Amino acid sequence: MIKARHCRFCLHDYLRATRVPAVHRYCPLDLYSSDPARVERAVEALWDRWMDSQGGTNNLRIFLDGRKLHPTEVRERVEMAADYQVGDRSALANRLGVDASALPSAFAAHIASALLASPMLRRLAELQRTLDPLDIEGLDGRYAAEHRQALEDAEDVGSEATVAELEAIAERFDPATATLRELELAYILSASFKDCSIFVRMVEGAPPVVKAVDVDMKQLAKLPAYARLDRSIREAGLAAGPDVLPICTSPS
Repeated sequence: MIKARHCRFCLHDYLRATRVPAVHRYCPLDLYSSDPARVERAVEALWDRWMDSQGGTNNLRIFLDGRKLHPTEVRERVEMAADYQVGDRSALANRLGVDASALPSAFAAHIASALLASPMLRRLAELQRTLDPLDIEGLDGRYAAEHRQALEDAEDVGSEATVAELEAIAERFDPATATLRELELAYILSASFKDCSIFVRMVEGAPPVVKAVDVDMKQLAKLPAYARLDRSIREAGLAAGPDVLPICTSPS
């Protein structure tokens, strides 16, 4: 089974690579692994994506003193340090206390340290996992068994969640006894946590602050579209064959 070898993010990345230039290898399983070396590798891969895409990918944003940085501001200083071996520092490198040539690894080490010291990633991983016990494929099978129709073909999957329903799932969700609607709402909650942003605020002389932001509730009406996208992702991965995609390593 392809999902036993590759995470959904990496499979989706491969699907998108047929339409956009290939980018540096980033796997969220590294980010969530709690292994310092793997977390640093994930952050540095995000840095490389940010630099090579000229800030075009939405996986990383960097702000300095409230101002959004553009990769060109950093690249010029990094290349100058590498080419001329000077100690000139960009504003970001200066803030981290390193020469510009060491900026990528220093940035990754600082961010990884902040993430590892916070319970945020562990909590997000728990919510993503426990609220999505079936994966969209399993949810599709459950939907088809009850409605005699594939989820991706459904025109109406019911009304959006009420506050009372979401509170009930948060308090006592049990996949073994859950109804189809409860499984659908739990999946939407899980998708919301999978798609959120992680904000890391670092101020000199103060401990870093790590928060989850942009936790917007996904719409239940999007379930058929999620099922269609998942099928496209699986098919692209299967067509690629086992030797094209690197195997993702589960978090420890």
